[in-house]
Amino acid sequence: MDKAIQNSRINSGLYAAEQIHLQKLSIEIDSIKSNWIGVEEKIINLVILVTKQLELEPKKVIEELQWASDIRSLAAQEDSEDRSAVHILNATILLEHMVVVAQRSGLASASFYPHLLHSLANQYYLETKAIIAGGSIGHRLRVTNLSLGFIDSQQEAIEKRYQAGLDKLHMIQDFTNDPVALAFSELNIVDWKAIFDRSKDISVEYESVYEQFTRTSANPKQIENLFAKNRVLPAPDLQQSFDEQPEAQQSAAPEGFLMRAKSNAHQHLGKPELNKLPPGIGNPMAKWRNENKLTENWHAISAKITLDPYKRRAVSGDGYRVMSFVTGKDIDILDNGQIKGKELRKTADRIKALSLRPVIRDGKVQTSTILVDFLFKSDELYTGENLVVLR
Repeated sequence: MDKAIQNSRINSGLYAAEQIHLQKLSIEIDSIKSNWIGVEEKIINLVILVTKQLELEPKKVIEELQWASDIRSLAAQEDSEDRSAVHILNATILLEHMVVVAQRSGLASASFYPHLLHSLANQYYLETKAIIAGGSIGHRLRVTNLSLGFIDSQQEAIEKRYQAGLDKLHMIQDFTNDPVALAFSELNIVDWKAIFDRSKDISVEYESVYEQFTRTSANPKQIENLFAKNRVLPAPDLQQSFDEQPEAQQSAAPEGFLMRAKSNAHQHLGKPELNKLPPGIGNPMAKWRNENKLTENWHAISAKITLDPYKRRAVSGDGYRVMSFVTGKDIDILDNGQIKGKELRKTADRIKALSLRPVIRDGKVQTSTILVDFLFKSDELYTGENLVVLR
């Protein structure tokens, strides 16, 4: 493949468009071989190649950069820890550049543009998770000028990403006059405040959004169904109408949960998650890579958790700190999977750290119950390489 790229450069020019496909194939081969140093070099070449294509339509440029960003997110999960921060940062930079390309090319009114803004906001959340986790990755994400030694405090770095993501979510509202789309947009903003714990009374804000939906042309049954189940936050895909069915709500994605009706009283929830790093949000390549792991044999810890939106407290653990709706007495371990003591408590805290949108009925937030299976390999629990699955 490298020889084919070299021949193209000689015969067709250094930045010939035909090289884009060849570069992508070469990157995929290197990623399958886990040659992440090779991937790094070739992604840089691909981005230069794409951005120098004057005849390439702006939308096509964005599509190619999105592909490169997804590869960066995959590399962040699978490359060595000392290189992960570079991949995370570059995935963010690519998304930011895609937004700029869309704006400069008059594509801000295109249907994909709000989804692009939403993806960028989620990328800021991904960085925030890594910063909260600390360690070398979190430290590198807080560096603002390496040569001058400028480093944001953890709180400063989180605040920047909260505000940047909030700005992108507000921008989505600027491109629609449809009352239903505006209500969905407001719901995304309240979700954002919830996961960053930036509301004095998040339940009141959710109830206000519910009321906003009732003032639209939406069918009352549609509104009821929207808030009938807890939703994992942040939502991996942007929803702007009741006709849209985001793929991540239908299948388990790296940062997406799958909730299915278990009974009238309970829900069943699923999520594949890599402990090594904060997983990429909605990254189809990471999902494809991990599907084979989901078929292997796992041990399971089964739990029933109760979420009370009027009772929130901080839950901390390895790589996270969130305001949880679950308190110690509200989680019932149904099967401890032969895990005891400290490890069981750590697992319970991880389950309690799930960020969820509350259930709303008749305009009021409600207490709800969810069933969770926390799958693990007994010899790899909390090793960093373990794939954890919630179903």
